[in-house]
Amino acid sequence: MPLERWITDNEPSPTYPIYTRANAGEVCPDPMSPLFGTFGMMKASELGWQDAYVSGGTFDREEFDADQPNCVGSFGGYLYLNMSMTRIFGVRAPGMTPEMVDFQYFGEMPGIPPYQPRPTDESPRHTEALSRLFGWFLTAEALPELVEDQSRVEEVVGARPDLAALSPAELVARARAMIPHWRSLFERHIIVSSGSGVGLGTVAGVCAAIGRPELTMQLAAATGGVDSAAPSWEMWDLSRRVRSSKRLTSAFDGGVDGLEARLRAADDADCDAFLSSFADFLRRYGSRGPNEWELRSDTWGTRPELALAAVDRMRLADDDASPRLHTERLAAQQHAAAAEV
Repeated sequence: MPLERWITDNEPSPTYPIYTRANAGEVCPDPMSPLFGTFGMMKASELGWQDAYVSGGTFDREEFDADQPNCVGSFGGYLYLNMSMTRIFGVRAPGMTPEMVDFQYFGEMPGIPPYQPRPTDESPRHTEALSRLFGWFLTAEALPELVEDQSRVEEVVGARPDLAALSPAELVARARAMIPHWRSLFERHIIVSSGSGVGLGTVAGVCAAIGRPELTMQLAAATGGVDSAAPSWEMWDLSRRVRSSKRLTSAFDGGVDGLEARLRAADDADCDAFLSSFADFLRRYGSRGPNEWELRSDTWGTRPELALAAVDRMRLADDDASPRLHTERLAAQQHAAAAEV
C-alpha cells in the first residue's frame, strides 16, 4: 500500500496556500528525516523564519496561522517553501512586486498560479518598516551581528561535551537546547539573504536599465566575505601541502580509507603538520558536508573521510586552478564592469 502521508507532513496553510519546491529542492533534495523535520526545519527554522518576517517588518505575529508551520511545508516528506508569504513580502516591500520576488527567489517556474491580491496584502505600515530595513541593507558597511553569531557558535562548539559518552536522554536534552541557537541563526540567515537579494536586484535593475543585464553577475562574482567559500580555500591549501610533500603524496596514493591512521603512524613532520591543520579545519568547518542541512547526513566532522576525499581530488589539480587566482580574475572583470556601468 503506498504511503500517503510522511511523518513530517503538515496540512497546507488555509491563509497562505501556495508552495514551491524551487530553492528548497537545492538545500533539501531528499525527503526529510523525522529528526530533521520535527526538530529542525519544521520547528527551529520555521520559528526563525517567522521571527525574521516580524523583525524585518513584513508581517505581524498575529498574521501567522496558529498551531502549524507557515513559512515552510512538508508534503510527501519533501520540503516546500511558502510562496504566498514571499509574494506578500513583494507587495509590501518598497519598489518590489510579487512577480519580482518570484523570479528573484525561485527563478523561472512555468505554470505557477499568478498572484491574486487580497485586501489585507497591502499595508503602508509594513511598507514603512521594510523601507527602514532596506535602508539598512543599502547603507550598512559592516555586519557586526554576523561576527557576534560566529563567536557564539564557536563558544557552543568549544563547550561541546564528548557526545559519544552521553546517554540517549542527555543527547535529546542537548539537541533540544540547540533549538534557540538554531532559531536565532535562521532568523539572521533569512534577513541577510533578503538583503543579498535586494542588493543583487538593485544591481540587476541598473544593468538592465543601461541595456547590459549580463554584467550583473560579473559585478557580484568577486564579492568577498562569503563564509561558505572559506572551506574550499582552506581545502585548497591542504591539497597544496599534500602536492608539495612526497611523504603526504605517498600516503594519499594509498587511498582515503585508513588514511588518518597511516598519517599518524608515519612519524613524519609533514604528516604531523598536515594532521594538525586538518584538525583545525574540522574544528571550524566540521558541520559542512554533502546534504548538510539534513541532520541524518554525515558531515566532515562525523566522517572526516569525506573532507579528505575532496582534498585528494584537489591535490591532482595544477596550481593555476587556485581559487585565489580564480577570484583575482573575477575581480578584474568586476572592476572593468563597474567602470563601464
